[in-house]
Amino acid sequence: MQEAWEWAEAHDMHVVSDEIYAAGIHSSDADFWSISRIAGEKGKSIGDKVHIVYALSKDFCSSGLRCGVLYSENEQVLKSAKKLNDLCQISSHTQYALTKVLKDKEWVRTFLEESNSRLHSRYREVKQAFEAQGLRVLPAEAGLFCWIDMRKWMKSRTWEAELELYSALQNEAKLLMTPGFSMRTEEPGFFRCCYATYRPAFDEALVRIEEFGKKRA
Repeated sequence: MQEAWEWAEAHDMHVVSDEIYAAGIHSSDADFWSISRIAGEKGKSIGDKVHIVYALSKDFCSSGLRCGVLYSENEQVLKSAKKLNDLCQISSHTQYALTKVLKDKEWVRTFLEESNSRLHSRYREVKQAFEAQGLRVLPAEAGLFCWIDMRKWMKSRTWEAELELYSALQNEAKLLMTPGFSMRTEEPGFFRCCYATYRPAFDEALVRIEEFGKKRA
């Protein structure tokens, strides 16, 4: 992050720091560094070319509430955001409910601890399931997703083969994963897997992964 910021400064560019997973660090070996924290370490403010965005949809499992935050020290950006807000305000009911929830600091603490504990447990289970099929799972320290190298299940290392595997996962195994092509990855064969779902669906997915892996072996 610091290198990206320094590069942007050298090229007179703005930086938008998307910190939507700020409280979703589920690995004990990882720590979250906000760009504002980096600024603090340097003894300066973020300035008028750094803008921080956050939302409650991931960390607080509330994507339907459509509630987000923009922090900027650029008066022109703030002025424009205020004008935009006139067209997409958060409802009074939502504001009231979120205010009550976020004021309860003890509830927030215990909720995030439990949520991150569950996320880490699910990640370990998903990792074990795919590794049992001989696939490589890239380490995940935060958030709801992991990145899986599925090239072993492909007939060739092409984008066409990735699309064929994506279709097979969806139509044969009834598993929906995001192919690397749609994530703009550099080479075919990598898929994004979301492991944040309720227990019965998660357990069924593990069974389907094993069954599909046997067919592709």
